[in-house]
Amino acid sequence: MMPMFDKDARARSFTPGEEVLLQLPIPGSALQARYTGPYVVQEKVNEQDYIVATPDRKRRSRFSHINMLKPYLDRGIVSHSPVREESREDLLLSSPGPIDVLSMAKELSSADPAVIQAASVDAAEEVIAVPTQTNVLQYDIDVGESPAIK
Repeated sequence: MMPMFDKDARARSFTPGEEVLLQLPIPGSALQARYTGPYVVQEKVNEQDYIVATPDRKRRSRFSHINMLKPYLDRGIVSHSPVREESREDLLLSSPGPIDVLSMAKELSSADPAVIQAASVDAAEEVIAVPTQTNVLQYDIDVGESPAIK
């Protein structure tokens, strides 16, 4: 039976000076615990037990089993640049330009490319290659007397 239960087990080991997260009880709730830290491993007592420095807790160091520890992975420095809020006009201006009508006209053999080009110049503001937001169109959906479905 043991090989079946131990098939996902991984051998772990920490060295003194390594940062770890330590599973400690939540203050005020002795039956709940969470990983806190990072804390520094001070000493390896044996294969499964470690002494971990906890300077921000009441006990300055704790004797902990390896099952109560997990390695601390530093995320590194992440920069954040503020994003300016765009208005609706900015969205329309930053969208791709008008569709290249002449390349589409080649696919439409019966249509006159000059007519399509003239129509696209007239509607250049509304016709774009990739659909985005528009302020030209509004719609309202009337569901009548139907009740809401929850």
